[in-house]
Amino acid sequence: MLRLDAFVAKAAALTRSEAQRHIRRGEVCVAGIPVKDPSHKINDADEVTLAGALLFYSEFVYLMMNKPAGVVCANSDARDGTVFDLIDEKYRRRKLHTVGRLDRDTTGLLLLTDDGDFTHRVASPSSRIEKRYLAGTDVGLGDGDVEKIEDGLTLDGRKLSGTRVERVGDNTYVVTVFEGRYHEVKRIFSAFGSAVTSLKRLSIGHLELDPGLAPGSFRELTAEEREKIL
Repeated sequence: MLRLDAFVAKAAALTRSEAQRHIRRGEVCVAGIPVKDPSHKINDADEVTLAGALLFYSEFVYLMMNKPAGVVCANSDARDGTVFDLIDEKYRRRKLHTVGRLDRDTTGLLLLTDDGDFTHRVASPSSRIEKRYLAGTDVGLGDGDVEKIEDGLTLDGRKLSGTRVERVGDNTYVVTVFEGRYHEVKRIFSAFGSAVTSLKRLSIGHLELDPGLAPGSFRELTAEEREKIL
């Protein structure tokens, strides 16, 4: 059982006081009947509307964004815009966070949520969830460099495992990593004298970036898509 004002606040992305005002004005109906008591208890089977619009309750929100270059994965930044500037106010009120981070100049698949357990499972190196990137470089890898990377490059005194590199064009590679170390892809190429000039995340687990999302656009994940990640 859940208080009506708590349900409306969550479902409509309102503050508790805003939800209470709508309720007291008679704008909220339960099973078609106006209810003006914010403390009224509802259950999962109750149909709740606000100004005639059916409300759906979700404990957590999960967003997929096609992150553009030039914005940072922070709640605020004195110099640059942030990914949270790109989402609707109703989602900002949910106090979302990013699932891991992408650098300012890195683009592509970014997840945002208010589910801390989900974030830990996806971002933790121990989960071994693969992340695929498309990397453009100023200088191509030399003969045998791909084999050295896949055999296990040492970063920070520890050997990387499972890294895969596929050349897909001139100085362009698809790189799959599992550990998510700091600037991992850039440092892999730097170890061979090659600088990454562009980097785009293509997928997390079996979830691929929606090709219909323009840079800076986002949408909610489906339950099936969340399962593809874990």
